[in-house]
Amino acid sequence: MLVGVSQHLEVIRRGFLWGEFSENGQRIRNLHLLKWDKLTLSKNSGGLGITPMHVKNKALLGKWWYKWIADKHANWNKLIRAKYDCRAMDDLGAAIRNKNAYASLLGISSINNIEGFSGALDVNEFMWDIKDGSTALFCEDKWLESGA
Repeated sequence: MLVGVSQHLEVIRRGFLWGEFSENGQRIRNLHLLKWDKLTLSKNSGGLGITPMHVKNKALLGKWWYKWIADKHANWNKLIRAKYDCRAMDDLGAAIRNKNAYASLLGISSINNIEGFSGALDVNEFMWDIKDGSTALFCEDKWLESGA
């Protein structure tokens, strides 16, 4: 997601939570009882647990980076690899810079440059924490590499 889009979405979210918009769409600035930084803290730390958009964007890019690495035989993956003539994530970054690629592909290929992300991860190192099992879909989730 572009930085400007992320910032604009944050403005809309803040306005909604602070009640800054009236019925006719005019922006009315109300008194803010809590700082935005306080609202974005985890619930355990006294906040509302609202995740900032730039953090959500990093997570989404990481998810797509993982899918790029793990789903090499998926049709969408084969299509992108063929279109940009690349074999690995590093190849994708170099290949799409010189072609008018979508911003989302540029974002996925730049995931290694995001602070706090190590692009040297092995797909086999990822694990799924089932916890109490309430979010596990036993019939639909892939439990083995074969898809079973």
